[in-house]
Order: sequence, then structure tokens, then C-alpha cells
Amino acid sequence: MPNISPGYAHARPGDVLLYETKGLTGWALRTRLASNVTHTETYLGDGRSAASRDGIGVDTYPFRHDGLLVILRPVVPFRIDLADAWHQTVIGQKYDWLGLLSFAWAGKVASQGKMF
Repeated sequence: MPNISPGYAHARPGDVLLYETKGLTGWALRTRLASNVTHTETYLGDGRSAASRDGIGVDTYPFRHDGLLVILRPVVPFRIDLADAWHQTVIGQKYDWLGLLSFAWAGKVASQGKMF
């Protein structure tokens, strides 16, 4: 995937948005992953992205610049219609704090029916 300059004007549907998050969750992930990237979202278009945000859960959210490190663009055709159809089926899933902590500290499997 090529890197695209961060910013709303550059994002296209299907782009992967990579973020650095702050706080305890961000610190734990940076420590575990040895990377500044601690959160990802998928850009849906029209200033919206699909994500499971800290403590809130899965939904469609407004595009955010805060903490955006880079935008990755798939080099193969991306079926945003199929991705969005799947996204619609998981909206409302709770944030999986236990799964995130398990991953960050021990690399264990996440909870069923929740996302981080």
C-alpha cells in the first residue's frame, strides 16, 4: 500500500487510516507493538470512517485528524460496498477492553462479539 499525506482532502473510500493514540491504552499498545501506530480506521467517504473507538465501540464516525499518522491506500481493487455492508452488521458491538488488555499483555484471543 502506498503512503498518502494525512488529511481529509487526500482520503478516498477504502483507505486505511493509521493513528497514534495517547493515554494508558496507547502506551500499552506502543509498548506491545513497538510502533507508534495504535489505532486503525477505514475511510468510507464523505468525511466518515468505520472504527471501534476507545470505550465507545463499533460505529461510523466523523473523520478525525487528531493523531493521524498516515493514510494507506490499497493497490488492488477495494470493494468498499462489501466492506461497508459488513461494517453495518457489526455496528453497536461493544469495545473489547478485556481483549485489548489480553492482547497488549499476553497476546491472547479477544472476546467474541466485541472489537478493539
